[in-house]
Amino acid sequence: MEWQEYQEAVAILYEQAEGIGVVRRNVFLPDKVTGQMRQIDVLIELEAKSHPISILVDAKFQKGKLDVKDIGSSPLLVRAIYTLDYDVCMSVF
Repeated sequence: MEWQEYQEAVAILYEQAEGIGVVRRNVFLPDKVTGQMRQIDVLIELEAKSHPISILVDAKFQKGKLDVKDIGSSPLLVRAIYTLDYDVCMSVF
């Protein structure tokens, strides 16, 4: 499996989860400071009790061990795009 196939599989997983919200693939959002476009593998948008919720999925496929840079890049991506409060939850498969 290559990284492109892994990203595709992750997107399909969320698309098939009924009622999870609107699932979008390969989304580009502007960095709040630089304006540079940042790529999101999967963006899930939903609403809970009248509050909008965005879930960013950064699908990483690596054959070797994860590095500190790999773990730290996802929270930095979220911080670069969103100005409101956020939580970062990471899962490694």
